Amino acid sequence: MPDADLILTSGPLQLRAMEDGRGGYPAKKWFEELEPRLQARVLARLDNISSSLQSGRPDQALAVLRGSRAGLLEMRVTPAGGRPPHLRLFVLRRGMTLWAAAGMKKQANRIKPGDWRSAENLALTWLTRHRSHGPYDAGEHQPEDMP
Repeated sequence: MPDADLILTSGPLQLRAMEDGRGGYPAKKWFEELEPRLQARVLARLDNISSSLQSGRPDQALAVLRGSRAGLLEMRVTPAGGRPPHLRLFVLRRGMTLWAAAGMKKQANRIKPGDWRSAENLALTWLTRHRSHGPYDAGEHQPEDMP
């Protein structure tokens, strides 16, 4: 199945899930288990990010996770000051594809390093297996320790 990892698309932007090495897609499973109204929030945020990237503007919903060795970005689905539940995805950007390692739904808006540790581990393993997903494009975050 070539699109087993596809979560959503918005124009040219795709949201895909990283495989966990056992044939599972944790971020896709997380998304599919969300209520339809929360899935709609994810799509709306993806639409905003797609528009921003197409126009060349950075999007405030994608923030570098400080301390991430994989170069993970935090995709804030719920805006700061928004009402819970707060939705987050931890992604890597390659061109117009966001590769999601994991998602989370929580009551508190703030995240802690422990909240994204499993996403970090999956992303590092995924990067090792998928170096062919291309070099970083202009405007992408490149972790300092990547060749």
